[in-house]
Amino acid sequence: MRAIIRAGLVIFVGCAAIGQSVDRPQFEVASVKRGARPVVGTGVRDGARGGPGTADPTLVVYTNLRLKDLLLTAYGLKDYQVAGPDWLDTERYDIVAKVPPNASKDQFALMLQSLLVERFKLITHHESKELPLYNLVVAKNGPRMKAWADHPSTLQPTAPAGPPTLGTDGFPQVLPGHFAILVVNGHNRLTASKLSVGKLADMLASQLGRPVLDKTGLTGEYDYRLEFSPEGLGRGVPAAATPDDQDVVSLFGAVQEQLGLKLTKGQGTIDVMVIDHAQKVPIEN
Repeated sequence: MRAIIRAGLVIFVGCAAIGQSVDRPQFEVASVKRGARPVVGTGVRDGARGGPGTADPTLVVYTNLRLKDLLLTAYGLKDYQVAGPDWLDTERYDIVAKVPPNASKDQFALMLQSLLVERFKLITHHESKELPLYNLVVAKNGPRMKAWADHPSTLQPTAPAGPPTLGTDGFPQVLPGHFAILVVNGHNRLTASKLSVGKLADMLASQLGRPVLDKTGLTGEYDYRLEFSPEGLGRGVPAAATPDDQDVVSLFGAVQEQLGLKLTKGQGTIDVMVIDHAQKVPIEN
């Protein structure tokens, strides 16, 4: 679940507006179309595949993604770092783009920025905002994750070429250096392998819709398995267990009980990209 947090006081305005005058690399060719707004039960799905670092580095296909999703990818931001009109969370778009051979991930990001500026007439600026956040700290009895070095997997840390393999419980098995978040039968499970606590904090932030800062002091790489209720996520408040299964705890309770870590409330200054202008209907071709 994604949410945008608009709390806090603007204390600084800086950086030039982003517009068409900025020279960036371009996709060789790109198609942009409005996607279908997903309706429960219709089978409409969203996703992304291809691009540098994948099995198909010269072709990227985005299906039914929000404009905000594209902004997060292009500018390397978190959900809570984008502020703009409500339709950023609702309107959907399909993009197929040909990427020049041997392009890096950084070059790809610049190409996507170019596309957003040209096709959506994107103009932005940055502000520093005081936002509520969470600090991730070690709980009283210490961490419960297993360090990667204690039980290395036989799987190699390479990018998966296709969909993840599902275990007997219906949840995906992940390769070292990867993670998956999936909802099955009303249960959320976050599974990750060989990742730092900082990466875990980023994953928790994506669920909570607020920044999560790693204050644990833990520097190793760990395996994680976290099961929690999806209720209340993205609203910045502790969630209750699902009514039909009181054994499924909130994300806050799961972090403490299952990982030996704790989320505490805090406040901090966060860089936010503000959307000054974007066209809801893009230039398609």
